[in-house]
This record gives sequence, C-alpha cells and structure tokens, in this order.
Amino acid sequence: IPPTVTISRIVDQFGPDMAEFALLGALAWVKNWPRIHSAQRRHEWDPFLVGRLADKVVGVLGAGSIGETIAVRFRPWVAEVRALGRHRPRLPEIVGYSMTEQAAFFEGLDLLIMVLPLTPETYHGVGQEALSRMKAGGYVINLGRGAVLDNPALVSDVRSAQLSVG
Repeated sequence: IPPTVTISRIVDQFGPDMAEFALLGALAWVKNWPRIHSAQRRHEWDPFLVGRLADKVVGVLGAGSIGETIAVRFRPWVAEVRALGRHRPRLPEIVGYSMTEQAAFFEGLDLLIMVLPLTPETYHGVGQEALSRMKAGGYVINLGRGAVLDNPALVSDVRSAQLSVG
C-alpha cells in the first residue's frame, strides 16, 4: 500500500445490524421457520408447537462493541443472557464471564451467538468440549469468523442431535 494511502477502521457501527441478524436467526430457529416456510410453499397446513425465546439462555461469545450490543438487545427477549470476553463484561442484567470461566459460560446454553475475531488464540476455539456443554438441541449463530468454530465438532454435534439445525 502506498504511504500516501490512509487506512482507518470503522468502530461501533455494526452492533445494531449484527444484533438484528442474530435476532432473525434466533427467531427462525425457535419458531422452526424452515418447517413453516416449507409447508407454506407446499400449500399445506402443518400444525406443531413452536418454542419461545423467553425460555432460552443465550450466550454471546465476544464482548466487544458488537457483542455487548447483541447482549443488551437480547436481554428483554430471553430468560438469561451471558457474555464472555477477555475480561468479564459488566453490563446491567447480563451475566459476565471471563476467558478463564468458559466451562461455566457454555454450561446449559440454548443458543450461542459468536462474534469473535480470528486470532491464533481463537482459531477453532469453540469445539467439542464447549459445544457438548450446551443443552441438547441447542443452536449456534456464528456472526464472527468461521474458523473460530471447529466445523468437524459442529457437524458431529448436529449429526448426534446435540445441536439443532435451522
């Protein structure tokens, strides 16, 4: 890059949009939108019981400006929101965890929302051990970098029904 080119970054602009994408994914999962949409396309009535976000424990992995925005926006919709960051997040009505408390953070999660950057420390940082601590049938929304998630572990948990697909 020529020395005359100025490089800058955008800070604190993406949180609201990412929170809306996370909410869209969460609602599609809990209401089983693929099933509803499929029945609609077939012009069939397919009655079934849907879940509710109000009953869910949501974990936001990554507590930078985007993760904090997601956590705060989800709080009125769900039973509990947890946030995990390098340092324990301190947000009103959000249960904060530091990196040394990962096992407790993942324990019993219904929904994991990931917004981590890809670094040597985060590469495949979410794998079998973390995912197995989530509730059976849990769901993962990865809005961060793909390689943070250990895809073979994810596929294994989906195949075993430990995690659900949307």
